[in-house]
Amino acid sequence: MIKYVLYLLFALTTYSSASISATTRSSEEILQSSLPNSCNFSGTFTQEKQLQGLPKPLQSSGDFFFSCDYGLVWQTARPIKEIRIYTTENIHFSIAENQEPQTLSGIANFYLAKLLLDIMSGNTKQLYTDYNVNINNAEKLDITLTPKNKYLKKGLKSIQFLKGLADKENTSIKVNITDANQQVTAMSITENTQYTDKKAIALCETIYGSNTCAILKDPSQYEQNESF
Repeated sequence: MIKYVLYLLFALTTYSSASISATTRSSEEILQSSLPNSCNFSGTFTQEKQLQGLPKPLQSSGDFFFSCDYGLVWQTARPIKEIRIYTTENIHFSIAENQEPQTLSGIANFYLAKLLLDIMSGNTKQLYTDYNVNINNAEKLDITLTPKNKYLKKGLKSIQFLKGLADKENTSIKVNITDANQQVTAMSITENTQYTDKKAIALCETIYGSNTCAILKDPSQYEQNESF
């Protein structure tokens, strides 16, 4: 959903920034290549959450629609149907099956929305701002992010990106999120279909209906004062 500058003498700053820039550009390109690279697309996801005390991980699956202009519709189909809407206006919603949309609030929802939107949009600049980036294996696109922000550190230990296997027309990424209690959420996200800018909302409506996509397009009209 989730978010770091020291001032030195001019000569030292010039030297350091040039040196760091070369390194950052290289690692940023690696990070960029592991993330989606289109503006409007839909796809599917699977998710496993390993909780302490449970013998088997909790599993869920569903589909999503992303627009770099509007945000993300994230629909869980199994085991319980629910839609989360994370918008670029930082107004987010949850819609339980056959229920009215409820505004999502709280720091955890804010950072989760920020992380998902940054991943989907390939926003490496923001990811570098919020996280320390470590390239574990450039060839396998194995990358670990650790939070810089003190609030993020309270709930999050690390995020690992792995380029998944997909066919020639689809892009897949695996994301392993380890929280501060060592509980792991593993997501596999597959980009199936890309759309042009003009068709983005119209195709969102084809997938999720006009009501859901109206919230994505203009979230301020649906924002509620009470917290969820």
